[in-house]
Amino acid sequence: MIKNYFLRLFQSTDKEEDLQELEMEIKMRQQLKDELEKQEEREQWAKTYSDLVNNVLPEVHGLVSYREMTSKFHEKYIIAISQGESQFGNAFNRFSKVQGRIDIFGIRIRFRSPYSSQYLLFDICEKELDGKTQKYIFITDVIITGSEGRGSLAMEALIAYAKEIKCLWIQGERVIADERTEEHKTRRDNFYKKYDFSFEGHDSRTLMLRL
Repeated sequence: MIKNYFLRLFQSTDKEEDLQELEMEIKMRQQLKDELEKQEEREQWAKTYSDLVNNVLPEVHGLVSYREMTSKFHEKYIIAISQGESQFGNAFNRFSKVQGRIDIFGIRIRFRSPYSSQYLLFDICEKELDGKTQKYIFITDVIITGSEGRGSLAMEALIAYAKEIKCLWIQGERVIADERTEEHKTRRDNFYKKYDFSFEGHDSRTLMLRL
Protein backbone atom coordinates (compact mmCIF):
# COMPACT_ATOMS: atom_id res chain seq x y z
CA MET A 1 0.00 0.00 0.00
CA ILE A 2 2.72 2.50 0.97
CA LYS A 3 4.69 1.48 -2.12
CA ASN A 4 1.71 2.46 -4.28
CA TYR A 5 1.55 5.84 -2.57
CA PHE A 6 5.20 6.46 -3.39
CA LEU A 7 4.58 5.58 -7.04
CA ARG A 8 1.62 7.92 -7.14
CA LEU A 9 3.68 10.63 -5.47
CA PHE A 10 6.27 10.58 -8.26
CA GLN A 11 3.68 10.30 -11.03
CA SER A 12 1.04 12.70 -9.71
CA THR A 13 0.75 16.38 -10.51
CA ASP A 14 -0.83 17.05 -7.11
CA LYS A 15 2.08 15.90 -4.97
CA GLU A 16 0.98 17.81 -1.87
CA GLU A 17 -2.33 15.94 -1.66
CA ASP A 18 -0.64 12.57 -2.24
CA LEU A 19 1.99 13.38 0.38
CA GLN A 20 -0.74 14.09 2.92
CA GLU A 21 -2.38 10.75 2.12
CA LEU A 22 0.98 9.00 2.54
CA GLU A 23 1.56 10.65 5.92
CA MET A 24 -1.95 9.66 7.02
CA GLU A 25 -1.37 6.05 5.95
CA ILE A 26 1.94 5.88 7.85
CA LYS A 27 0.29 7.37 10.93
CA MET A 28 -2.61 4.89 10.81
CA ARG A 29 -0.21 1.95 10.44
CA GLN A 30 1.82 3.14 13.44
CA GLN A 31 -1.33 3.51 15.53
CA LEU A 32 -2.37 -0.02 14.58
CA LYS A 33 1.08 -1.35 15.49
CA ASP A 34 0.97 0.44 18.86
CA GLU A 35 -2.48 -0.95 19.63
CA LEU A 36 -1.40 -4.49 18.75
CA GLU A 37 1.62 -4.15 21.06
CA LYS A 38 -0.58 -2.88 23.89
CA GLN A 39 -3.01 -5.75 23.36
CA GLU A 40 -0.12 -8.22 23.51
CA GLU A 41 1.10 -6.62 26.76
CA ARG A 42 -2.41 -6.82 28.26
CA GLU A 43 -2.70 -10.50 27.34
CA GLN A 44 0.76 -11.23 28.74
CA TRP A 45 -0.05 -9.47 32.01
CA ALA A 46 -3.43 -11.22 32.31
CA LYS A 47 -1.68 -14.58 32.02
CA THR A 48 1.06 -13.59 34.47
CA TYR A 49 -1.47 -12.13 36.91
CA SER A 50 -3.52 -15.32 36.88
CA ASP A 51 -0.41 -17.43 37.49
CA LEU A 52 0.73 -15.23 40.37
CA VAL A 53 -2.66 -15.15 42.08
CA ASN A 54 -3.41 -18.85 41.62
CA ASN A 55 0.02 -20.42 42.04
CA VAL A 56 2.45 -18.04 43.76
CA LEU A 57 0.54 -15.95 46.28
CA PRO A 58 -1.14 -18.94 48.02
CA GLU A 59 2.37 -20.15 48.92
CA VAL A 60 3.40 -16.86 50.57
CA HIS A 61 3.47 -17.49 54.32
CA GLY A 62 1.44 -15.01 56.36
CA LEU A 63 -0.03 -13.20 53.35
CA VAL A 64 -2.00 -10.16 54.57
CA SER A 65 -2.98 -8.49 51.32
CA TYR A 66 -1.87 -7.87 47.76
CA ARG A 67 -2.57 -5.26 45.16
CA GLU A 68 -1.78 -4.60 41.52
CA MET A 69 0.40 -1.54 40.97
CA THR A 70 1.99 0.13 37.94
CA SER A 71 5.42 1.70 38.02
CA LYS A 72 6.30 5.06 36.49
CA PHE A 73 7.65 3.09 33.52
CA HIS A 74 4.22 1.46 33.04
CA GLU A 75 5.40 -1.96 34.20
CA LYS A 76 2.70 -3.90 36.08
CA TYR A 77 3.43 -5.77 39.31
CA ILE A 78 1.68 -7.45 42.20
CA ILE A 79 2.76 -6.08 45.56
CA ALA A 80 2.24 -8.66 48.31
CA ILE A 81 2.36 -7.85 52.03
CA SER A 82 2.97 -10.69 54.48
CA GLN A 83 3.72 -10.80 58.18
CA GLY A 84 4.47 -13.22 60.98
CA GLU A 85 4.68 -13.13 64.76
CA SER A 86 8.07 -12.56 66.39
CA GLN A 87 9.00 -13.07 70.03
CA PHE A 88 12.30 -11.21 69.89
CA GLY A 89 13.59 -7.68 69.65
CA ASN A 90 16.88 -6.88 67.93
CA ALA A 91 20.09 -4.90 68.07
CA PHE A 92 18.22 -1.60 68.03
CA ASN A 93 16.67 -2.42 71.43
CA ARG A 94 13.13 -2.07 70.20
CA PHE A 95 10.24 -4.44 70.80
CA SER A 96 9.09 -6.07 67.59
CA LYS A 97 5.87 -8.01 67.82
CA VAL A 98 5.44 -8.53 64.06
CA GLN A 99 7.88 -9.01 61.23
CA GLY A 100 6.63 -7.94 57.81
CA ARG A 101 7.68 -8.29 54.22
CA ILE A 102 6.68 -6.61 50.98
CA ASP A 103 7.36 -8.69 47.87
CA ILE A 104 7.21 -7.47 44.29
CA PHE A 105 6.12 -9.97 41.63
CA GLY A 106 5.90 -9.14 37.95
CA ILE A 107 6.54 -10.05 34.35
CA ARG A 108 10.21 -9.14 34.26
CA ILE A 109 11.13 -10.62 37.62
CA ARG A 110 12.30 -14.23 37.52
CA PHE A 111 11.60 -16.19 40.68
CA ARG A 112 12.11 -19.85 41.62
CA SER A 113 10.17 -19.87 44.89
CA PRO A 114 7.06 -18.23 46.39
CA TYR A 115 9.26 -15.27 47.36
CA SER A 116 10.50 -12.74 44.87
CA SER A 117 14.04 -11.44 44.62
CA GLN A 118 12.68 -7.94 45.17
CA TYR A 119 11.49 -7.15 48.67
CA LEU A 120 11.33 -4.75 51.62
CA LEU A 121 11.52 -6.10 55.18
CA PHE A 122 10.06 -4.28 58.16
CA ASP A 123 9.08 -4.73 61.80
CA ILE A 124 5.85 -3.50 63.38
CA CYS A 125 6.99 -2.17 66.74
CA GLU A 126 5.57 -0.57 69.86
CA LYS A 127 6.86 2.25 72.05
CA GLU A 128 5.57 3.94 75.19
CA LEU A 129 4.92 7.65 74.66
CA ASP A 130 3.14 9.85 77.20
CA GLY A 131 1.80 6.80 78.98
CA LYS A 132 0.37 5.31 75.78
CA THR A 133 1.59 2.41 73.68
CA GLN A 134 2.17 3.71 70.15
CA LYS A 135 2.73 1.59 67.07
CA TYR A 136 5.32 2.30 64.38
CA ILE A 137 7.17 0.57 61.55
CA PHE A 138 10.92 0.04 61.41
CA ILE A 139 12.46 -0.72 57.99
CA THR A 140 15.04 -3.50 58.44
CA ASP A 141 16.17 -4.22 54.87
CA VAL A 142 15.44 -3.18 51.29
CA ILE A 143 16.50 -5.42 48.41
CA ILE A 144 15.37 -3.69 45.22
CA THR A 145 17.41 -3.85 42.02
CA GLY A 146 17.01 -2.14 38.68
CA SER A 147 15.61 1.27 37.88
CA GLU A 148 12.05 0.50 36.78
CA GLY A 149 10.44 2.22 39.75
CA ARG A 150 10.07 -0.90 41.89
CA GLY A 151 11.60 0.79 44.94
CA SER A 152 8.94 3.47 44.74
CA LEU A 153 6.20 0.84 44.52
CA ALA A 154 7.50 -0.89 47.64
CA MET A 155 7.73 2.36 49.61
CA GLU A 156 4.27 3.51 48.51
CA ALA A 157 2.84 0.15 49.57
CA LEU A 158 4.61 0.37 52.94
CA ILE A 159 3.34 3.89 53.65
CA ALA A 160 -0.21 2.93 52.70
CA TYR A 161 -0.03 -0.18 54.90
CA ALA A 162 1.39 1.78 57.85
CA LYS A 163 -1.56 4.14 57.65
CA GLU A 164 -4.02 1.26 57.39
CA ILE A 165 -2.78 -0.31 60.63
CA LYS A 166 -2.57 3.10 62.32
CA CYS A 167 1.17 3.45 62.82
CA LEU A 168 2.31 6.92 63.87
CA TRP A 169 5.61 6.89 61.99
CA ILE A 170 8.01 4.90 59.83
CA GLN A 171 11.63 4.68 60.92
CA GLY A 172 14.89 3.25 59.58
CA GLU A 173 18.63 3.69 59.42
CA ARG A 174 20.75 5.08 56.62
CA VAL A 175 23.03 2.19 55.70
CA ILE A 176 26.73 2.98 55.42
CA ALA A 177 27.09 0.37 52.67
CA ASP A 178 24.97 2.65 50.46
CA GLU A 179 27.65 5.33 50.73
CA ARG A 180 30.41 3.59 48.76
CA THR A 181 30.25 6.49 46.30
CA GLU A 182 28.83 9.98 46.54
CA GLU A 183 26.46 9.10 43.69
CA HIS A 184 25.01 6.12 45.60
CA LYS A 185 24.63 8.23 48.74
CA THR A 186 22.87 11.05 46.87
CA ARG A 187 20.53 8.64 45.07
CA ARG A 188 19.59 6.95 48.36
CA ASP A 189 19.00 10.23 50.19
CA ASN A 190 16.94 11.69 47.34
CA PHE A 191 14.77 8.57 47.33
CA TYR A 192 13.83 9.03 50.98
CA LYS A 193 13.45 12.79 50.64
CA LYS A 194 10.91 12.17 47.88
CA TYR A 195 8.66 10.60 50.53
CA ASP A 196 9.32 13.36 53.08
CA PHE A 197 11.62 11.33 55.32
CA SER A 198 13.81 13.46 57.57
CA PHE A 199 17.32 12.53 58.74
CA GLU A 200 17.61 12.65 62.51
CA GLY A 201 19.62 11.31 65.45
CA HIS A 202 23.38 10.86 65.79
CA ASP A 203 25.11 11.80 62.51
CA SER A 204 21.62 12.15 61.00
CA ARG A 205 21.54 8.41 60.35
CA THR A 206 17.95 7.86 61.50
CA LEU A 207 15.27 7.94 58.79
CA MET A 208 11.97 9.28 60.06
CA LEU A 209 8.59 9.74 58.37
CA ARG A 210 5.78 10.94 60.59
CA LEU A 211 2.35 9.88 59.35
